[in-house]
Amino acid sequence: MKIRTRVKLLLLSFTAMCAALALFAGCKIGETTADKFLKDKEARDQQVTYYANGGKFDGLDLNEKNVYYKVGSEIIVDFDKIKNFSIERTDYIFDGWYKVELDDEGKPVFEDKENKIAKLTDEWIDPAKPVYIKEKEHFYFGAKWLIDVRIEFILVTDGGKPITVADGTKIECGEPVAYQQFGKQPSVKVDNSKAPDCISTDYTFYDYYSDEACTKPFSGSVNKPDSGSDNVKLYAKYIEGQYTMVRSPSDAVNMMNGLAEEKSYYIFKDIDCSGNLSFGLQFGTNTNATIVGNGHTISNLAITLEFRNGDSASLLGKLTSKAKISDLTFSNITLNATVRPNAIINSMHLFVTEVQDGAKLENVSFNKVNWKVTLPDTSTVINIQKKNGVYDSSCWLFGGFTTDAAFFEKYNTVKVTDATLSMGPKNSETAPGNVIEKKN
Repeated sequence: MKIRTRVKLLLLSFTAMCAALALFAGCKIGETTADKFLKDKEARDQQVTYYANGGKFDGLDLNEKNVYYKVGSEIIVDFDKIKNFSIERTDYIFDGWYKVELDDEGKPVFEDKENKIAKLTDEWIDPAKPVYIKEKEHFYFGAKWLIDVRIEFILVTDGGKPITVADGTKIECGEPVAYQQFGKQPSVKVDNSKAPDCISTDYTFYDYYSDEACTKPFSGSVNKPDSGSDNVKLYAKYIEGQYTMVRSPSDAVNMMNGLAEEKSYYIFKDIDCSGNLSFGLQFGTNTNATIVGNGHTISNLAITLEFRNGDSASLLGKLTSKAKISDLTFSNITLNATVRPNAIINSMHLFVTEVQDGAKLENVSFNKVNWKVTLPDTSTVINIQKKNGVYDSSCWLFGGFTTDAAFFEKYNTVKVTDATLSMGPKNSETAPGNVIEKKN
């Protein structure tokens, strides 16, 4: 962000006259040279040299300006009152003009001669106290700058390990990973859904904290301190590994829609998906994703859809050997499904269509599941067929096994509680021929 102090070009008048030497060098004003023009205006011998001291004049690559005055003219100090003349420096605030230190020959002393960074004295030029230039007087003024106050986001990782960024650079714990400018705003909002502008190849941003120990999560507004004060410090915690963070219902939807990709998802907190109608089932999806649930719950998934001929569907699809799901609860899942007349559905399962060897399922739970399926008498769901007029519900939770009991035997940390399946021409009824199956 750029902080700009505007300077206006003093127009020619009876009391004062100024012109930047850079504008006159090697040129003519009509048929008049710059030197003759200044001499005619009695302004050639009175001069102020301004050094931008790291800034730039007029939006150009100019760090020095010479302005000429008639004897007795008030010199330019308050640039906010002058037209068409500006000075700026990125990430700094202008703090006034100061006299430049001079050597024994009356020449300016430079801290950095190549870049014309003049050494300043303690003598500030007060805009409220006019300075009038005398005959043949030459002033040297240098701009003083204050670093614009900003927020520093300080890196914290477990074990104090450094993170690596794309170019191979390592950032150590305790060093800033990013900055946030205030600019002209009195405060800025820090939102943990927006990671710092620092992407690591081996770590993932987790959350912001107000303390170095990362015990006090921070989300909200930070008020801008006075210019010249110390920067505000917040702490950005990164966790080891490359993850897509799941912090919101929309993140959960994106995760469920992206299960085929070999991505790792990290559930940040409990997520209530009430009112979000974007959820669906996985139809023939090969799930390759990793989901780290961290003991959290994704709740209130409402799914409404139609089954077509040949569909194989479940909540999480076909888990390949690359899939890993752990420490996650799905709660309060409602499915309202309609099967087309004369359709043959290959499989309809709550959790998965199939589980390949090597897939990891640990501490995954389903709680309060209500599946209502409108199934015409002319249609068939192969894994839930009628036997002696009653639907067989021994294998409606998990595909790839002869029965749900066989699944539970292999994956004994997967739990299902309070799950109900209702099927038939009118799925809301409990008439004979419908299945009302509750698993606890």
